[in-house]
This record gives sequence, structure tokens and C-alpha cells, in this order.
Amino acid sequence: MFALTVLKIGVLGLLTEIFQKNRMVRSWSWFLFAAVVLCLLPWLSGQGDLFKKSLWFFNWVDTSVIKIDIALRTGPEYAPFIWTQIIVLMFALSYNAFFSFEKMRLRYAGLYTLIFAAMMFVISAFNIMQLLIAICFVDILGFYLLQDIGVKRHYMFFNFFADFLLMVLFALIWGWERNLDISALSAFVKHSSFAGYAVGLFVISVCIKCGMAFFHNYLLDMKSISFVRGGFMMFATTPFTGLVLLYRCTNLFSGFEWAKYALEVMLGLSALWAIFAFVLIDAFKAKILYLHMLMISFLAAMILMNKTEFLALLPFVVMMACMLSGVMILPLVAAANEPLVSKTGGLVQLMKFSLGVSVLSLSGCLYFFSPYLKNDGAWLIWLLLVVLVVLFIHFFAQVYFGDVHADERVMAVVKNPNVLYFGFILASWAVLLFHAKPVFNTEFLNWGIFVLVVPSFILFAAKLRPLRFCDKAYACENVQTAAPALKLFDVCFILPIKTLGRVLWLTIDFLLIERFLVAFIRQTIYSMIRFSRWAHHNIKYAGTVFMIVGVVLVWFVYWLQKGGF
Repeated sequence: MFALTVLKIGVLGLLTEIFQKNRMVRSWSWFLFAAVVLCLLPWLSGQGDLFKKSLWFFNWVDTSVIKIDIALRTGPEYAPFIWTQIIVLMFALSYNAFFSFEKMRLRYAGLYTLIFAAMMFVISAFNIMQLLIAICFVDILGFYLLQDIGVKRHYMFFNFFADFLLMVLFALIWGWERNLDISALSAFVKHSSFAGYAVGLFVISVCIKCGMAFFHNYLLDMKSISFVRGGFMMFATTPFTGLVLLYRCTNLFSGFEWAKYALEVMLGLSALWAIFAFVLIDAFKAKILYLHMLMISFLAAMILMNKTEFLALLPFVVMMACMLSGVMILPLVAAANEPLVSKTGGLVQLMKFSLGVSVLSLSGCLYFFSPYLKNDGAWLIWLLLVVLVVLFIHFFAQVYFGDVHADERVMAVVKNPNVLYFGFILASWAVLLFHAKPVFNTEFLNWGIFVLVVPSFILFAAKLRPLRFCDKAYACENVQTAAPALKLFDVCFILPIKTLGRVLWLTIDFLLIERFLVAFIRQTIYSMIRFSRWAHHNIKYAGTVFMIVGVVLVWFVYWLQKGGF
């Protein structure tokens, strides 16, 4: 049943891409959104078998050498990943249908549905061949969600390099174990003499896919696209495939603690980078991307610490990320799409309702995590909650309580956005609270106290503006234009390639061409000239030589006619 649903959604996306419409684009976007909802209705209503084990597979290659099956399956282990993709798809398609963020909304809506179908194959993969092919297919579809050539170039370079590393890794596993199942990873690590090399390739590939520190350049390029597309790509394409890859292949870390520690260090650097960049960078969209980068780092860390807790938190952490990005978009939409935080400030008088919804949304996210604060890895959840509170207090302080920096045009049009914006945020909040399931008892009383105390604390702290000294970074052009990761990328990758190309070009041009080919031709011509000069000046000897050469040629032709070789 689930395989049929994925097929229907994939066909809908394919038809949308093939039959693009120039008229009534919003109506067609509505139609696609409604059709996808109908396809997913059994699971959205809880009547589907998403949590029951089911399997559909297609015997793609079956030879004496290799056997590859393409599978789609559901079950308790895969349901959180599938729910996450359903949530992200619903957010993207609904925003696409309700609001005009995109000029080509129908084209992107079709790509959303196709990527969803491709992600189902990534999640369901039980052999490394399907996993690699599905990841590559998602990368290609994600490529078409981008427009700028420079952004496409970065995206393809990083993903091509990561996919190449995965291909080498899986080729090593196949060559050693002659088994394509993901379960073969454990045997490969135990028996192979190349295991350390393979684990190193895996760590680099995961770092690139998840967009960790020093590998996140191509993700930052997404600030040039709409926040709907950017959010979808963060949680439905490359970074999310990195999470799936890490979850499915953690067996590679057995016996290689150094690899796990290296990955943890990278996650810590990514989180720190995201935190400081969120505080110091001025652009709204860049802040949203860094928030997503922080969430991806948290989810990857949960995989390494507690995979059971990760599965329980995954859909709701992604929903929380979508909701909080919507909270950050509220002042952007209200301020006539002003892209810089430093050009806002003092909006509390005109956007009290937006501020109230934003604070309640953040409080709801904090309350959702309360049942998990006593389990293993609770310190990581506590750390995330504290960081989120500090970051959003700083954000609210700048946008709503800071000094007014907006020009007259912005202040003239500022107002609370359309009620539909709040509908998406409040719907997400309701789902989070429903999952926490407060009841009319002591728990509900605690929830009531929580809702009263925490928002009051957030508003009080935002009004005090404890991090106001960080606002100076917005006026520093060096901070805003600094791209240390991009410079590191240029120094570590581009510069060596250019240098090597220059060295090879000089080597080929001067050593092979100038010193060998040109010199050989020149010497040949000089020899012919000297021989011609000698033949013309020494007719007696030259005639004898030519006669001997002629006799030899006649004999050689006669010999060939008689059978020769």
C-alpha cells in the first residue's frame, strides 16, 4: 500500500514537471497539494500501516555475480524518517499553494513531490547499491531546485565529491565481502585490512552531506533562494540524506572510536559555528539557515549518542525547525521583505500579536522536550534548549525591542502578516503539544505554569537585551562579508587544483612539446636540409647512394610480390 502511495506521488510530480502551466498556476498548485493530501490521507489520519512492517521489492539485477533488489518498506524503525518527509512536504506544498513566494511555484511543487518519492527509496534501502543510487537521484533533483549558476556549481561539486567517496567505500565493501547488504558493513570492518581507510571516507562523506563546519558553503548559498525552498532542501535533500546515511551505517564505527570522536568534534564545531553566525550575521535567511545547521548537528549527535531517542525526536525536531523558521519569517514578511535584521527594530508596537505567537511557539517547543529531559543524553537536549532560548531572546530583542532602524517605507507598511502565516505556526504548536499529551491533572497544571512563566521570562529578557553589544557586528562589513569556510575551500581545494593544472600545463607545454616534439621536428628538418645540401654538392657519392637505395627498393617490391611476409 505504501509503495502504491509513493508511486502515485511520484507520478503526480512527474506530470507536474512535464505539463507546466503558465495560467492559473496557483489553482494548479492547489490541485497538486490536494492530490498529495489525498494520497497521504490514510497515514495522516492514522489509518495507514506506516508503523507496521511491510515490504515491496523489485528484482532489478539477478545474475550469478551480483543481485540487486529495489525495495520500499515501512515499519517502526522507518516511520520517523517517513513522517519527517511527510511533514516537510506538507509545509512546502502548503506554503507554495497559499503564498506567492515563488514565481515558478508549480515547477518547484512538482520537484518537491519527486524528491519526496526519491527520499522514500533512500530511507527504505537495505543494500548499499540502492542507497547510493537513491542518494545520487536526490542530489540531481535538488540541483534543479537551484537557479544561480554559482550556487549550482558549489552544490554539484560538494555532492559529486561526497557521492564519489561513497562509491569508493561501497566498492571496497563489495570487493571484500561480495555482499551488498548494509549488514555486511560489520563484517567488512572486522575482516578488511582497508577498514580504517573506508571509515575515513565515510566520515568525510557524512560531514559533506550534513553540511558540517568547513563543508557548509553550498548550504549557505541557499540564502539566495526563498526560505520555503531553502528549508525544504535542508530537511529533504542533502543534509537529511547525510542523517539517513549516518543512521544506517553506524556499524562502520565499531572498533574505530577515533572516527566517532572525529565526527563528534565536527558536530561541535558545526554547532558553535551556527550559534556565533546566528548572532553576528545580519541577513534573515542566513540566520534561518544557521538555525537549520544547528538542528542538523543536534540530530546527528543524537544518532551517535542514542539512536532510540533520535527516532522519537526526529519528526518533531524537524517540525520545530520549520515552525521556528516561520517565526523568524514573520517580521521579514511584515516589513515588506526587508532582508536585513539591522533594518528593523522597534516593531513591538506594530506587531504585538506576532511577538505573542512567536514567544508562545518557542515556549511550546521547550515544553515538548520536557519528557525527554530525564533520559540518556538529556544534557544534549538541555544544551539545545538553552541555546535556542538565548538565540531567540537575542533575535526578539533586535527585531521587536531594539532601536528603530527601518526607513519610512518599511515603517509605513509594517503590520501583522496574513492570518494564514500564524495558522501554520499554531498548527505546528498544536501538534507538538498533542504529542506531549497534557491532561487535566498535575501535568496539565505544570504545563499551565510553564506557559505563564517561560514566555514572561523570554519577554523580560528580550526587553533587557543582554546581547546588545553583538549588534555592532552588523555594522562591520568584514564580519558580514567574511566567508572563512569559502576561503578555506578555495585554499584547500581550488588553489591546489589550479596549481596542479598550471604545473601540468607548463610541464606538458615546455617539457614535452617544446623540448621533445618541437625539437624533434626541428632536428628532422635540419637533417633533411643537410642531406639535401650534401646530395647537391657531392653528386658522385650521392648518385651512388641513390642507385643503391633504388636497387634495394626494387628487390623489396619483388620480394613482397613473391609472398614476402
